[in-house]
Amino acid sequence: MYEWNFRPLERGIEDLNPKIEMYLTAIFDRAGTAAEGWMKENAPWTDRTSNARNSLRAKPSRSASSWFLDLMHGMPYGVWLEVRWAGKYSIVRPALGRFSASIFRQVDGMLDRLR
Repeated sequence: MYEWNFRPLERGIEDLNPKIEMYLTAIFDRAGTAAEGWMKENAPWTDRTSNARNSLRAKPSRSASSWFLDLMHGMPYGVWLEVRWAGKYSIVRPALGRFSASIFRQVDGMLDRLR
C-alpha cells in the first residue's frame, strides 16, 4: 500500500497566498509612483500657481481582497480641469487608461508564471 503525503503541496499553497499579496502590493505601489509622476509631467494645462499640478496624487490602497489605485486632484477646481472643455485639460482619465493597462499586463504576467 502506498500513502500519498500532500503536506508539502499544502505548505506550498499556503506560502503562495502571501507571495501573491506581496507581488500585487508591489505592482500597485510602483504604478502609484509612476502614475503620479506621469500626471505631474504631462498635465496639459498652463500653470498659473502650480497648485493643481503639485496636488495631483496617485494613492494605492487595498481592502481584504482588492487592490486600488486612486488618481486624484488635490485642488477643489481639479474636477473642472477634468470635465470642462470636453476634457481638453484632463489628466486623470488619460492616466487611468495608461496605468490600468500596465497593471493588468503585470497581473496577467504574474498569473502566467503561476500556471
